[in-house]
Amino acid sequence: MNVLDMTTGTLSVKLRRALEKALQQDEAVTIPRVPIPRAGTPLANLTVMRVPSAPETDQLLAVIFEDAREPHLPAPAMPVPAGDEPLVAQLEEEVKTLQSELRADAEEFDAATEELKAANEEVMSMNEELQSANEELESSKEELQSVNEELTTVNSQLTEKLAELIATNNDLANLLGATEIATVFLDSQLRIKRFTPRATELLNLIPGIWVGRSATSPRISTGRNSRPRAGKCSRTCRRRKRKCGRAMDAGTRCASCLIAP
Repeated sequence: MNVLDMTTGTLSVKLRRALEKALQQDEAVTIPRVPIPRAGTPLANLTVMRVPSAPETDQLLAVIFEDAREPHLPAPAMPVPAGDEPLVAQLEEEVKTLQSELRADAEEFDAATEELKAANEEVMSMNEELQSANEELESSKEELQSVNEELTTVNSQLTEKLAELIATNNDLANLLGATEIATVFLDSQLRIKRFTPRATELLNLIPGIWVGRSATSPRISTGRNSRPRAGKCSRTCRRRKRKCGRAMDAGTRCASCLIAP
């Protein structure tokens, strides 16, 4: 138990000061005639001294209370002049008032001490909660950093794959452009996705305009039955080959038309 928690009022204040002085110096600290509330001895001499102990152990202090009452002596009868009786009564009343104020101040001091202790406990509790929240934030920060590193790695891989796809697409475009074969690529809805430069001459396709349009448009010169056959080829996944012709300036040009899924 804490000895300071067992004392109140003036005794608690003087005991705290004596303990602090005893820890600072090697000599014993004595405070004479200290009032002891709620005890059979109203006054006591307070002595605090160090107790010899091993170097590796905590410092020990001894708190000693000695009876400070003076031997009871009969008070000499001192006659009070008749004219001084009101003054003596007034002084006694003032002494009682001062004693009451002193007790009230001591009680207020004790109450303030208790409030400070409670506030200190609350602050310590809040500090522990803040430390716990800080640890959780540190853990969340580490997790976010780990996720960010993983996302960075995945982003780098996707960037590499995208660069490979772009290079492959460019190579395919160069290959198709270098061929002399008129080729048109359609999606499942028979919309034009891309075509080779040779197809612009044979099928009246204009680059940048026909991409995304339907290949079933009558403006495309693919022959009468090319569009139905393209739809049938998409459904059956079978190749179809036929001959088709187109009217040119110098006559009619015949070509072999291959429709493949």
